[in-house]
Order: sequence, then structure tokens, then C-alpha cells
Amino acid sequence: MIDLSLRAFGLGVTRRLLGIDRGRVFPGVATSDALAGADRLAVLASIAGRRGVYANTCLRQALAIQWWLRRRGLPAELRIGAHVVAGSLLAHAWVELDGHALAQSSELPPVFS
Repeated sequence: MIDLSLRAFGLGVTRRLLGIDRGRVFPGVATSDALAGADRLAVLASIAGRRGVYANTCLRQALAIQWWLRRRGLPAELRIGAHVVAGSLLAHAWVELDGHALAQSSELPPVFS
């Protein structure tokens, strides 16, 4: 669903369709247990994205993770970073919860953090 929406409508409309609204107040608190659970969810989404029927991009995975965490009342934020290296644009999307980049310990280059 996320893939089709991104292709048809773009990121902004997809976020609205998923109910991911900026500025919304979330009652949930990112306790250490919630943070550990969110990190496990992000790891599982990454594995599923790589080994599913077709490979998902980091943006599609991050949107799914953010949607799931926000449904649980947690203030998950989508982050997107991009930079140019040797004439090529490199970009990455991930989710942060209380400033912690989920499932990104070794994958997130310093330029994106």
C-alpha cells in the first residue's frame, strides 16, 4: 500500500493517508522498553524489506515503522538525509524515537546522523 501510494501520490499525500501528521501530540512515552521494542520492529522491517517478495527501499520501510509506532502513541519521526558523493546523490530515510535512530547503529553514515 505504501509503495503504491508513494508512486501515485508522492510522500506528502502518502503521509496524510497514513495519518502521520506533524505537530500531533502523542500520549505515549518512549520508555526504555518502548525504545527497545521500536528498535526490534525497525530491525524486523529491515529484514523483511530485504528478503520479501521484492526489495523495499528505506523510505518505504521507514514510513511503515513510523506509522506502526505512531499507532502505538509514540512520537516517532521520519528523517531523510541526502548528500552528493563523486557526483552521485546518496539518500537515506530512517525513523527516530526520542533522538535515537532506530536500527541504524552500523548502517547510518555519519553524514546522515
